[in-house]
Amino acid sequence: MPINVDEKGIDVDTGIPELNLTIDPNGFDSKGYYYIKQEDGTYINTGLKHNLAGFRKDGVHIITQEQYDIRFFNMYGQCLKNNRLKNDENGFLQDGRHASFGEYYYRGYNAFGLNQNGEDINGKKPLECKFAEAYINAVKKGKTQSFVKANSKIINLFVHLFPSKDPRLALNLILYKASLMNPKIKEDMCNYIVLCQKNIKSRELKLKQLKENEKENKELIEKYENENKILKRRISALDIMHDFEE
Repeated sequence: MPINVDEKGIDVDTGIPELNLTIDPNGFDSKGYYYIKQEDGTYINTGLKHNLAGFRKDGVHIITQEQYDIRFFNMYGQCLKNNRLKNDENGFLQDGRHASFGEYYYRGYNAFGLNQNGEDINGKKPLECKFAEAYINAVKKGKTQSFVKANSKIINLFVHLFPSKDPRLALNLILYKASLMNPKIKEDMCNYIVLCQKNIKSRELKLKQLKENEKENKELIEKYENENKILKRRISALDIMHDFEE
């Protein structure tokens, strides 16, 4: 459970000091967990080892595996491709809002040059977005592995960006980039993960009841357990950050 502490490291809920807890200026404790500072000065442990922009305590982005994110911003919100200013060359901040107007779409286009339909000025969708939309549909239909195999050439276009040449890192990069390019993709991914989680919880409750008479309900128990394994695999296929959490 996340810990709610004050600036002195005292657990607000229990009054008990969290031993050796120090939070650095970037919001990380000594173990690398990220805290969010509240309006009342207390800190909430997110339980994550990266901040909201995807950076770890050491300043490395968990998706790009570099000291910058996919738009070349570092963990301090400075754009390395624009003289370390807080905005990119088109005036957009790290979080995607326009520096002058505070909106995610300026003159109809976002930080990636896409409109709200995920299309560029020529009406075309980027490769990453088209891939992600098809991938999500494949996951929903239980065809993740066959889709990845059939589209390995696209994934391999991004593998060279990682020293390990790990296809899963390349896949995560594509999905992550697409989810930022087009918020509808991120929404679709999140909604399906939540749906799977609800279905898993529902089956777990049924399993608990069925196991009271395990011998009589053996077939049903196996059915629900197998279905939960499938749902968990689908969540893993869409949970971009999953592979980077310890």
